[in-house]
This record gives sequence, C-alpha cells and structure tokens, in this order.
Amino acid sequence: MEDGSKVHSLKDSIKNKGLCNAAKIEYYINTILDWPGNSPDLNPIENVWRILKQRLRNRNPYGSWTLQELKEALIDIWNNKIIVQDFNKFIDSIPERICKVLARRGAQTPY
Repeated sequence: MEDGSKVHSLKDSIKNKGLCNAAKIEYYINTILDWPGNSPDLNPIENVWRILKQRLRNRNPYGSWTLQELKEALIDIWNNKIIVQDFNKFIDSIPERICKVLARRGAQTPY
C-alpha cells in the first residue's frame, strides 16, 4: 500500500542500495509498477483512528495499560465516545480533500 511516504519509494530504496542500474530501475518502475496512489489524505478512517488514539491518551496519558484494560478502553471509546458526527465531519470534508490532492497533483496534503 503506497501513501506517498518516502519510505515506500521502491525507486529510491533500490537506487540507494545499488541493486540495479538506473535504466533497469526506471523501466521496472514505469512499466510494471505503474499503480495509482493509495492516498490516506482521502480516507476519513485515518482521522477516526486519530480520535481513538487521542481519547485513549486522555484516559491514560502515560499509556501504562494491561492488555485487558486496553481492550476494554478501546471497546468503550468505540461504542460510547465516538459518535456519528465524528465520522460525518470527515466524510463531509472529502470534496475539499479531493480538490487539494488534485491541486497538488497527487502529492501529500496537510490532512
């Protein structure tokens, strides 16, 4: 899954490791790996995960959870603390996000 992050760049990692010459790399990338990007900028669930993490931190800022406590906290937050409006505001922002991605020609956006 690619999201525009430099760590996901096969082109850069192969060149930096010297595994192939530049011509082979360019051919491989341009002919075989010509996939559309997978942009988390357009995926509202990424924002929901952020809310979930923030609410976990609010409960226990030091993060010293047992596995059972963490499970119970996640279930409680998911069932009782994340509301439909949390989802809707991110879904409603998708048209603006699409415009920003298009304006940046597919590059990452501040979302």
